[in-house]
Amino acid sequence: MPRYDFRCPDCQTVFEERRSFDEAHRPATCPVCGQPEARKVLLAVAVLSNGGQASAERIPVPMASHGCGCGSCSCGAH
Repeated sequence: MPRYDFRCPDCQTVFEERRSFDEAHRPATCPVCGQPEARKVLLAVAVLSNGGQASAERIPVPMASHGCGCGSCSCGAH
């Protein structure tokens, strides 16, 4: 089952949930503050190098909200 990342609009916590592809668009409940409207985010991965040592950092990138409600399609309803 795919994993999706969500961000809470109240406490800004970023968390991960496993859910089916059909359920991916639904808001999630924040495990920290209980806010029921956490939205799916994309995570960009930054690879940083410092003198031969590399590290990766996950950076949340908010998804645009379209008129259709899915948050990720290019239906043009925005």
